[in-house]
Amino acid sequence: MKHGFMRWTWGAVLALASGCDGIELERLVKQQEPLSISRDEAPGGNCVLGGSEVLTGLDADEDGQLDDAEVRRTFYICDTDLPDVLLLNEKVLPGEKCPRGGQVSRAGQDTNGNGALDAAEVTREVYSCEEASPVVVRFTPTSDESCFPSATRVEAGLDLDRDGVLDDAERTAATLACLDSGQVKYRLQPQPESAHCGTGSTRVDVGLDTDGDGTLEDPEVSSTAFVCQPLRTFDGTYEVHSAADLAVLRGIGRVRGDVRISTTPLTEVELPALLMVEGEIFVQGNTALTRLEMTGLRLVERDVVIDGNGNLTTLLLGSRVSPGPALWIEGDLRVENNLWLPTLFGLRNAQPRRDVVIRNNDALETAGSFDNIRQHPGSIIVADNVSLQHLPFPNLNHVRGDVRITANTALPSLGLPALLGISGDLEVAGNSSLLDLSGMPELTTINGGLLVVENEHLRSTKGMETLSSLGTFLLARNPDLETVTGFPSLRTLDSLSIGENARLQALGPLHLWSVDSLYIHHNPLLTDLSGLGNLQSVRALGVNTNPSLTSLRDLGHLRSLEQLLVADNAKLTTLQLDGLEQVSAYFIIENNPRLPTCLATGLATRVYTGTEEPARTSGNDSTASCPPPPLPDGWNPLLPGGFE
Repeated sequence: MKHGFMRWTWGAVLALASGCDGIELERLVKQQEPLSISRDEAPGGNCVLGGSEVLTGLDADEDGQLDDAEVRRTFYICDTDLPDVLLLNEKVLPGEKCPRGGQVSRAGQDTNGNGALDAAEVTREVYSCEEASPVVVRFTPTSDESCFPSATRVEAGLDLDRDGVLDDAERTAATLACLDSGQVKYRLQPQPESAHCGTGSTRVDVGLDTDGDGTLEDPEVSSTAFVCQPLRTFDGTYEVHSAADLAVLRGIGRVRGDVRISTTPLTEVELPALLMVEGEIFVQGNTALTRLEMTGLRLVERDVVIDGNGNLTTLLLGSRVSPGPALWIEGDLRVENNLWLPTLFGLRNAQPRRDVVIRNNDALETAGSFDNIRQHPGSIIVADNVSLQHLPFPNLNHVRGDVRITANTALPSLGLPALLGISGDLEVAGNSSLLDLSGMPELTTINGGLLVVENEHLRSTKGMETLSSLGTFLLARNPDLETVTGFPSLRTLDSLSIGENARLQALGPLHLWSVDSLYIHHNPLLTDLSGLGNLQSVRALGVNTNPSLTSLRDLGHLRSLEQLLVADNAKLTTLQLDGLEQVSAYFIIENNPRLPTCLATGLATRVYTGTEEPARTSGNDSTASCPPPPLPDGWNPLLPGGFE
């Protein structure tokens, strides 16, 4: 809404604007007539939404008009769309507050309803300063299927620390040149306000100097990026508690600290001019907030946290354009506990450098698409989103941290179609609509562990046919799982633990030949270990509390173990570990009530070489007899000495 200057009194202006000149002005007022001029101010740097420019001074020549030389102060009475909030901006000359000049903003509620911001109504006063940072550029050789034979990634941004080098935390724009990095030329061109940058920008033109004159000319430009120039800078952490605080923040482009919006009564937060935050953005516990938009945002040097805003339905950080300029987030991106947020499409240009956490957003159904996230340096955690139908990472191909997909009860598929490798763990847990592990058809490598736990209706582990390298595999507490299969390319594991799967009957076919640690436990219906028949090498073997298992004959190819545990298998009647030649450190076969004790003790006598721990064979069937050992090859009882 517009605020007419005619409703101001000279006393109110004097109180807000005179500062140290107040005594002098008050004296002069008695001799010379104070005058003011008010004229429209278009939306821009002085008033984001437009307003009125007000010039004030004394009629020194007593001609009844305010001449340029008589102007003592320039004010901007800015429009706001915040109910009853008034905003007054005043230019600040270079000095102690702002070495290069800037602006002081005062805002507050119009509590007396007179349409003017009285001194007693000011609840926020903020100095924001002009700061000029040069644009710097860097080239990085890369590969891209759209470029042959070479490609260079060109990144640009403001040199915030003025060291002449573009750091990761300074880049705000990027483009691709289908050239070798030694061939790339660039030029910088100042640009006015535009759709790319609402506050003005520096255009970075990139191309090949085909005529060799040392200058990049228009016909030689092959691609372009825009480095947005921020409005004034606020030094420190900016906290928003009220609509007046928000009104002032709208005119600031750079915050050298955090932006924190917590437990406010605000229903909408729109900050189109905010370009960079050199700390974190923290929006938490705003129970009335329905819309959060920061469309100019290009760089956040720490975390972005959107947490516990119970009525938030619109979230837009970064450009509206898709594909558009990246929103670089040097820390985590965390969107948690926003119960009515339906989509993350408004984050599609975000590129976090650390973890992406999407957790406990009950209405999140179509999560959007993080198209720019490909080589992700952190972890990805998608958890407790009960309506989620798909994962929002269609182009993700490598994750240096973990991927954790847990308790998304409506998720029908893992849905990471381009994923090739994970340096950490892949956890798939508590996703009750998953029937198998399909959705990652290109996955070849998990350096950490694959943890498949507590997926209520998981029937099969098929879907990872391309997986050829895996550290550890934990398969536990999946109550509908009937078989373990679907890993034809997997040959070795550091550990394999299969336990507490109530309906699991068979393992395999698997093609494993080496597992350092193998532990099979608490699978009540498991009768068949034939899928492990190719195993040649195991260091530690544990078979524990599988009440339907009768024999270990499918592990008969094993030759040497350090540790052997066979315990509490109610129907186990025979071991048949005929190929086993040595157990070197730890031997326990106990509490298998149908297994003849003599089979356990006989095996211990034959293969156990440990000296620190004695073999333990108690709790087996001591009443059962054992068949005589097989006769040696060539034995003939009719011949003297028994041998031919």
